Amino acid sequence: TGAIASIDNTTLTTDCAMTYGGLSGDNRTFYMAVDNNTSTLLYSIIDNTTALTVSLAATKASTTAQNLAIATDTSGVPYVVIDNATGGAILYRTTSLTDSGSVGLYGAVDVKVSSDNTKVGVAGISVDNAATGYPAVRVFYNE
Repeated sequence: TGAIASIDNTTLTTDCAMTYGGLSGDNRTFYMAVDNNTSTLLYSIIDNTTALTVSLAATKASTTAQNLAIATDTSGVPYVVIDNATGGAILYRTTSLTDSGSVGLYGAVDVKVSSDNTKVGVAGISVDNAATGYPAVRVFYNE
């Protein structure tokens, strides 16, 4: 639990996002992405109605997030978007945080997966400056 200890209420840049991953038997799965000020951590949280089991699923080193977002598809596969303001947001897929590519967006990002799991939409700002940027969307297709 050393990674959990680095999450505190005094570090102003710590971001996190959480999503529901689905139901399997008596287990309800949640995923949480956390910026611990040096890396982005992906946790799985399983609620079996009597206890919570928290596991570190993956760590993406050197990704201090300016903003991040998370969503799952209907199969419970997580999609994480991390904007570290250096080159724009990157979309990561699965619990191993597989790099799906840069989305070229910045700022407050969000991610959604279509109900048929064939499209992933990422919304954000077109440049790393909300005053000169404009809202933009990138769509990844898996058809």
